[in-house]
Amino acid sequence: MKGVIEGYYTLKNDRPLAIQIIKKYSRVSDEDAAIGYDYYLAKYGDGVMVLPDRRGLEFILTQVAKDNPKAKGQTPESLRLLDPSVLDEIKKSGFLERFKK
Repeated sequence: MKGVIEGYYTLKNDRPLAIQIIKKYSRVSDEDAAIGYDYYLAKYGDGVMVLPDRRGLEFILTQVAKDNPKAKGQTPESLRLLDPSVLDEIKKSGFLERFKK
C-alpha cells in the first residue's frame, strides 16, 4: 500500500513522468495523455487516502465473477476492501509527511 501511495504522489508531482507512463501503457498521443492526466488530477487528485466507492467495488466484483468462480458471492466486506485500518495505520505512522511540500 505504501508503494502505491508513493507512486501516486510521485506521479502527482512529476507531470512529465506521469504523461510518459500514461503514453507507454495506454498507447496514446502526448496530447491525449496530457488531457487524461489533467482530468484525473482535477477529479481525483486528493483522493489517494480515502476508501474506494462501494458501488464501484461491487461492479468490479460482478465483472470479475463472470470469468473467475472464486469471485462469485464475494462482497467488498468479505474481501475487507472497505476496512480503513490499513489507511489509518499509514496516516498515524507519519509516512505521508514525506510527501507534503
